[in-house]
Amino acid sequence: MNAGIWNVRGLNRRDHQVAVKELVAEFRLQFLGLLETRVSAINVSRIQTFLPRWSWFTDYDGPGNRIWIAWDDELVEVHVLDLDVQFIHCRITIRCAHLSVLATVVYGANDTISRRGLWQKLVTLANSISDEPWIVGGDFNTVLDMSEVCGSSADIRLAMTEFRDCILDTSLIHLPVQGERFSWHNCSEGDRSLWKRLDRLIVNDAWLGQWPNSHYHCLNARTSDHSPLVIRGDTATHTVSMFRFDNYLTLSSEFTPSVQNVWRHRIEGTSMYAVTRKLRALKPVFRTLRKKKGDLSLNVKLAAEFLGTVQQLLQTDRHNAFLIRLEKCCKMVFFRATKMEQVMLQQRAKIQWLKGGDQCSRIFFRKVAMRRASKKVFQIANEAGRTLTEQDEVVNEFVSFYQRLGGERRREYIDLRYLRPWARHVVTPAECMALVQRPTREEVKDAFFDIAEDKAPGRMATPRVSIKLLGLSWATRFRPISCCNVLYKVITKIIVQRLRLVLDDMISPSQNAFVPGRSIGDNILLAQEMFTGYNRQGLPKRCALKVDLRKAYDTVEWDFLIAALQLFGFPDIFIGWIEECVTTPMFSVCINGNPHGGCGLGQVFRRGLDEFAKLSGLHANPQKSQLIISGQHRKNGSTLLRLCSSRRVTSPSGRLQLIKSVLMSLNVYWAMAFILPKGVIREVEKRMRNFLWKGNSTVGYPKVAWSSVCRPIEEGGLGIRDILALNKALMCRHLWNVIQDNQSSIWVRWIAHTHLRHKSVWTVDVKGGSWAWRKLLRLRSALLPYIDLKIGRWDIFFSFDGLMDSLGSQDAGVREWTQSRTEGTMCHRATLVVC
Repeated sequence: MNAGIWNVRGLNRRDHQVAVKELVAEFRLQFLGLLETRVSAINVSRIQTFLPRWSWFTDYDGPGNRIWIAWDDELVEVHVLDLDVQFIHCRITIRCAHLSVLATVVYGANDTISRRGLWQKLVTLANSISDEPWIVGGDFNTVLDMSEVCGSSADIRLAMTEFRDCILDTSLIHLPVQGERFSWHNCSEGDRSLWKRLDRLIVNDAWLGQWPNSHYHCLNARTSDHSPLVIRGDTATHTVSMFRFDNYLTLSSEFTPSVQNVWRHRIEGTSMYAVTRKLRALKPVFRTLRKKKGDLSLNVKLAAEFLGTVQQLLQTDRHNAFLIRLEKCCKMVFFRATKMEQVMLQQRAKIQWLKGGDQCSRIFFRKVAMRRASKKVFQIANEAGRTLTEQDEVVNEFVSFYQRLGGERRREYIDLRYLRPWARHVVTPAECMALVQRPTREEVKDAFFDIAEDKAPGRMATPRVSIKLLGLSWATRFRPISCCNVLYKVITKIIVQRLRLVLDDMISPSQNAFVPGRSIGDNILLAQEMFTGYNRQGLPKRCALKVDLRKAYDTVEWDFLIAALQLFGFPDIFIGWIEECVTTPMFSVCINGNPHGGCGLGQVFRRGLDEFAKLSGLHANPQKSQLIISGQHRKNGSTLLRLCSSRRVTSPSGRLQLIKSVLMSLNVYWAMAFILPKGVIREVEKRMRNFLWKGNSTVGYPKVAWSSVCRPIEEGGLGIRDILALNKALMCRHLWNVIQDNQSSIWVRWIAHTHLRHKSVWTVDVKGGSWAWRKLLRLRSALLPYIDLKIGRWDIFFSFDGLMDSLGSQDAGVREWTQSRTEGTMCHRATLVVC
């Protein structure tokens, strides 16, 4: 079905009518929604003649009469189901396909208060719709976030929040859009120019289940200040996609015999060659087995219907032994079909947090539909800025980009003298022996079992590159995701495990990310210390440079990597393994589920700005790098916590699991690095509380106090962590590192040099330092009750460490007392035990 919606801003003029008629002819529209026609009732019949043989519906009896709908009566049939000032809700039946869909044409009010009635009505409609495809579109007169606004705008935060809540409550999904980024312009110039994305199309999961590749076009505004929206029929081309293993096949009784039959064949050649040949021989076997299973969702439906029929017959003949046995068999078939469907949906939806106890098949369906919609790439801009919309053009642009990015390997001498200052540790002979010894069976087993069972194994022959969208347009704004085959993963995991034995001594203490035993939170705290005072006036001139490396892994010179390994003294055999892993694989670019082209992992030599770029091939990314100068205005940012949009399709146990596994994990990173403001904590807990108790309901109240919910399960709670307590505990960990004088932390060494200066952390003044350091010092009183104070056999000054103040009125006794005289000074040593 081809449909369109357009805010025409008046239909009385002839040029507007011609524009609408050309739009219908160009896209062969069968259904059309027109907004803000501004046509009086006496002129309706005359205006509507510009589309002959079309049927029209207008509501001039109601107070709004702002929305018109029209349709080609020969192709579709339309029945209006509901009517409101801000929308028309109807059912569209496609005559040739005998298929009906629900459509809601929206024209939102101009003020926030009036639009609240629209949001409530949409939620009511969503609750009344079960499994029918539903599309909602039009001019909503608001945006989702500030990225959909270009220009100076009034405060619209409340309007955006209410619109987002409506999308979540209705569980609607945004369709991929092709064309213009903004759908409305106020036709002003200069500073008064304002662009917004007010018009959009959103659908439910049933729509994406029927048309998984559907998307819409946001066209040029033509004669209006709004862009027309056009959605066309599902024109996806059916191509042979790459092989993917389906986990549900392992539940089939034919799976193990099929694998054994292939694995028994003897293949001449090396062990690696034999394994790859057998794996390749299994691909057609699994494809055949997949075809035998057919449509899993249909199997579940048929099994449920057959089970219901048998149970009805059993009600009429309760003592029939044959029917009793048949019912047991039908139940087994139904349970097996349901399990296969659940495994299939969970794998395709890639939901990691959901575990046993709540199958949530509907959330799987929804997640699969959302992933399919969000991963499609329908348009891209080339280097010249021209927008490419044809699928072949999009594919060629991606393939050529990654071929240019990979390029050819350079073969020239790398002067190690530039690298010698960075060689902190050279591999010892004992470490060399451990690196190159023959892999043991235990190592191979651990590497295999370390791979998640539902991870995508990639292509059987070579790794591939999948594309994940970061934003619209150029190929540079997409990032590759490596999907390697299992053998490649096992080999690299074994190498990585051995490399970990020596990494800690080689990597600089300032590098804290991805190194076991180090915390990236130290670097975040150190950055706050270093930038303290940058917003003050009258300070000495200073600046800091934040450098982001452009596609570091994809553009690093392998010759530089090999030279660095040689400099650190790695054995030649180990270096050869790594060189084989990074230089021999071929990459194919997977776009919309299909692989295209192929390129190696070499890297062409480019002009460098400094010696680092000349040696490594790594260049700074100007778009992500930043120069920070003292005295300039700070750029404030805000992080928005977007709760899961699955509140209508999860059960209470599923929502609890989602909060504990996903939402709480989002808080851990920020709670580890910053002392969160109490207002932020209250807002996050409020949203989690509403999500847990209300679900899809817009009314109601929490059943239990949130403090009780956050208790451990053994104490009667639900085991959700208290964010405030979690934040304090994680930040006290940094304070504990200062108390212990953890010299492995570069931030602790910075604090000791700049703030403590041979003072005790217990007595240092709170004033001065960064905001984070002052907040940490205020946590001393919270940490002290959990510290067991015991003075051993070493010299210590009570006033220096502030122990007398911390002991307060606690009872203390002396266990041992010794005296010694040194150069006329009496030294008393004691063991003080605090009761």
